[in-house]
Amino acid sequence: MPSQVLTVCTGNVCRSPTAERLLSIRSDTSVTVSSAGTHALEGAPLDEPMARLLTARGLEASTHTGRQLTAAMIEQADLVLTMSRAQRAAVVTLVPQAVRRTYTLLELAALLSAIELPVDPDESDADRIARLPEIASAQRVRTITPRTPLDIPDPHGRSERAYRQAFTTIDTAVAAVARVVHPPAARRLEWSPTLTERGARTPPFPGGGDGTDPTGRGGSSSPRHGGRRSWRLR
Repeated sequence: MPSQVLTVCTGNVCRSPTAERLLSIRSDTSVTVSSAGTHALEGAPLDEPMARLLTARGLEASTHTGRQLTAAMIEQADLVLTMSRAQRAAVVTLVPQAVRRTYTLLELAALLSAIELPVDPDESDADRIARLPEIASAQRVRTITPRTPLDIPDPHGRSERAYRQAFTTIDTAVAAVARVVHPPAARRLEWSPTLTERGARTPPFPGGGDGTDPTGRGGSSSPRHGGRRSWRLR
């Protein structure tokens, strides 16, 4: 049976559908990814600035419409990834039993960036997702500190720069999760200048990284490109 991942933000017109699409392309067919909002703009399309960023990555963005988060969606999900701690709390309030499989996206990325797991070629992505709560819980005490960033700021209605920063942060965090959930995707990652704006920095990750390196080992700047490099799926 396919594993279901649910990404959650506020309006479901910006952050969570972006995470949905970026995770979908990094997962095999054993995983289904969907999204919803705690206060959804139901029926609304993706915010245009975010849609342009997804389209530039070659991802379809025109058919999305916002939908309201429900308890049934949470109950059916094997993993819930929220964009903020407030949304994580809202998920657990609706379905308390989901607490062990609900994380903010940055939280799970930080937890998984701190570990190296052996790759079992016989495992599907769904198998690895089923093991994530146990793996992540064991890392929480050692990895999550008061300085660990857990929220992705909402760019809705803000500047183009805010959308680019949110996109880059989501993309980086999804890559960190995919490194464990879908190891072949991680092996296809290579350094490339992408959408990180000159001088913009994504939140720091454990291990000395700055959020642009999904392994948490730290990124590097490129004077030739005039800014920070980030990971992009090839």
